[in-house]
Amino acid sequence: MSRRSPSRSAFLPEFLEPRLLLTGYVVNSLDDIVASDGVVTLREALEAANRNKAVTADVSAGNPFGFDEVTFDLPALQAQAGPGNPLVIRLTGSELEITSDLVVTGPGAEMLTIDAVGLSRVLTVRYTGTEAVVRGLAITGGVATSGGGVYHGGQTLTLEDVVVEGNQAYGSGGGIYSGQSATLRLTDVVVRNNSAALGGGGVSIRTSGTWTNVEIRGNTAETGGGVSASGSQLSLVNVLVADNTARGNGGGLYLSGQTRLTNCTVAGNESLSSANGGICYGGYSRLVLNNCIVALNQGVGSAPEVSPLAEYGYNLIGIDPGFQDAANGDYRLGAWSLAINGGENASAIDPAGDPLSTDLQGLPRVMDDRVDLGAYEYSGGAGPSGE
Repeated sequence: MSRRSPSRSAFLPEFLEPRLLLTGYVVNSLDDIVASDGVVTLREALEAANRNKAVTADVSAGNPFGFDEVTFDLPALQAQAGPGNPLVIRLTGSELEITSDLVVTGPGAEMLTIDAVGLSRVLTVRYTGTEAVVRGLAITGGVATSGGGVYHGGQTLTLEDVVVEGNQAYGSGGGIYSGQSATLRLTDVVVRNNSAALGGGGVSIRTSGTWTNVEIRGNTAETGGGVSASGSQLSLVNVLVADNTARGNGGGLYLSGQTRLTNCTVAGNESLSSANGGICYGGYSRLVLNNCIVALNQGVGSAPEVSPLAEYGYNLIGIDPGFQDAANGDYRLGAWSLAINGGENASAIDPAGDPLSTDLQGLPRVMDDRVDLGAYEYSGGAGPSGE
């Protein structure tokens, strides 16, 4: 699935605007070293920002009183990689760390990859009070006890236009692990083909999160093949959870806490040993579904979609809605899908209460007079009446 570049009215998220960007670093080398050699590597930039110290002659000290910024010199990186070659920063055995307020802006998730090549985790964001934004890159090849791709133990981590793919955890959170007392914001993010021995093949989260325009696909774990959430407060909008597998409960989602899904599609997931192929939740939990599709999930037993019952409103649960090509992983709506015009406009809102303007693939959210169900709005013309 190709990723579009999200439009941004401002360079920084709203919660960063009152803060002053004090030190800027421009990465112009794909190497993973710290040395005074006339170029700036990503590791050098992060260490200088974290330590507020000029770690080499090529970088200045970060400032402890605001957000520092890391960007990338795309022509320089392309020249180093060679014509037609991918831009990959291959880590040499130790993870990258963010321990101070920082914004990292890559050229795009399809253009720049950070690869731990199976030797370490890719990225850790740690320390209470740390706020970080990472955008415009791919994270792969990470291996760790928890959070093979990303371990989040700071205050707030925002990922935008990021692909987290092909990472592994011996514990929880194959792609991403987000610990307690933290907030994980995901926008225009793909989490795919990650694995965990315990919970959350894609994401394991123990805190609050707001996820918009996110694809969680092809991940595996013991519980929560796509996502395992423990004691969390989550809001998911325009999210696809598809083709994930759990050996135990929750092939797609394993939830404990307060979770609201709005215009989401949970389909094609599987539990190998329980009835909860799509969504499993319980233990003083609350699950609210609005304008969602939960269908074509598989489990062992009679309740493969959602277990136990959730609070529903304008959803398709356990009914094939008519996807374009579910057998090949295309969960967009077909021309005569039951989901077209089947939703409630008043419920198609983001966490701030504003009407949704686009769907998962960036198309206008309401094509006719009434919103469609699921993560995708049908765009091929007028659909059947939802009346």
